[in-house]
Amino acid sequence: MKKFKFTLFSLLVIIFSGLLIQRFSGYFYTTPVGIVKSVKIIDSEQLLTVKLVNNTKKTVVVKVKFNGNESTNPVFNKNNQILLDNSTKKWEFISLKRDGYTFILVVSFVSLVLGIAGKKGFFSLVGILFNIIFLFFLLWINQRNRSINLLLLISIYTIIAIIISTGTLYGLKKIDLRKVLATIFSVFLSYFITTITMKLLNDQGLRYEEMQFLTRPYRTVFLASLMLGGIGAALDNVVVIISSLDQLVRHTPEINTKELIESGKNIASDTTTSMINVLLFAYLSSATPFFIFYLANGWDFVETFKMHLSLEIMRFLCGGLAILFTIPSSFLFFLLFKKIKKEGENR
Repeated sequence: MKKFKFTLFSLLVIIFSGLLIQRFSGYFYTTPVGIVKSVKIIDSEQLLTVKLVNNTKKTVVVKVKFNGNESTNPVFNKNNQILLDNSTKKWEFISLKRDGYTFILVVSFVSLVLGIAGKKGFFSLVGILFNIIFLFFLLWINQRNRSINLLLLISIYTIIAIIISTGTLYGLKKIDLRKVLATIFSVFLSYFITTITMKLLNDQGLRYEEMQFLTRPYRTVFLASLMLGGIGAALDNVVVIISSLDQLVRHTPEINTKELIESGKNIASDTTTSMINVLLFAYLSSATPFFIFYLANGWDFVETFKMHLSLEIMRFLCGGLAILFTIPSSFLFFLLFKKIKKEGENR
């Protein structure tokens, strides 16, 4: 009961703090921040009367295009806080101010991870932070020097990210090479099969329209996203399978290889199905808003499906293959290292 009360109190503190940030942080912004005092919709424009909360206390009028479906700009309400720009001597809308709500989500997520997983949760968050920093660093290198192949950088990132993830979970001195190698093998094998298939079929059925805003070759960027897509799920599945095999060997040392593989298959069949389902819905959820938006505006179902789901389905297939390959690769490296260890003991 005490734990429940503490959790409830902590949640209320987080929400209250987030609302305070949302309400008062605008005073510390260098970018002009304003509170919408009134909204008038005239033809295809929203006429906003906005009171600035930083720099000056004056009231300004901002014109924003009106779209009922909110495809390009939101429909404003009274008391919305917005970020503005006056560099052209004309007040223009940049975006809604959402820092307080972001604070609530981020702090709630971190608190839940730490509360449920404890020390391991902390190191998982550290691993996520390191992986994000390293990814941005490699992308920065690519941005500064376009001659460096993006796929090469992402390949390096894939290997390092897997090592970082296992290192932060188990400690750098306790990195399990079996898990690292099995994950790398699964991810790269699925990637090569997917890219070879795309090459043989000349990318038939794939629609790259959603990537048309990119200023660099969109196919290369898409291929890089394929490689990244299955890392997390593949690593999770490898960890579950190899850890389960370790437990079986520890509790029943007399178990033979055939029985070990059979037991491992039963464990893998349950985890693999769950991982693939998670991956499927994760990819579909990112495309669903656009899918619904286009259908609501009269687009043909098949055309909309091809345009917004073809790339997501390809990402899912590549990631799903990586998860499936974790089963044989986990067995392969588990048995290989077991054999090496046994031979070392016999010498």
